[in-house]
Amino acid sequence: MSAYPSDPLCWNFVSVESKEAAGSYRLRRGILSLAPAWLPPAACPAGMAEARARASLTPTMLVEPAVNGSLAVLRALKNADCYVDAWLRFARAPALERGAAADLRFASTRRGNFTTLPLAPSGSRACPSRVPGWGYPRADLLAPAP
Repeated sequence: MSAYPSDPLCWNFVSVESKEAAGSYRLRRGILSLAPAWLPPAACPAGMAEARARASLTPTMLVEPAVNGSLAVLRALKNADCYVDAWLRFARAPALERGAAADLRFASTRRGNFTTLPLAPSGSRACPSRVPGWGYPRADLLAPAP
């Protein structure tokens, strides 16, 4: 969650759910108002939301449509593509859509989501150098639970 800088009553969030047995995960962006009687979430600054439809879950919260993903596909990309492997050291809400990976924490602008990584055919480019030795913030999505 992060507060919107110009209005700390409005918070942007992304939820991440996984269902290992089903082999899937779900991401959902939303807006939360800390004072919905004074400032309903629909009145929060537009910059916090995508230009997609939002549904009200509670009087304090609006959510955008879910982005569903396959754990097997995410894991296979991590293991087969060194760019995706490096990118997953940063991404906390990995959405795979339309031939690209993007961190859903960051809204798209007219120029796109700055985290977007186009997915290239395996072996078509040299692996990146100088990849930080960071751990994977979403390691829970990248390997089956023991």
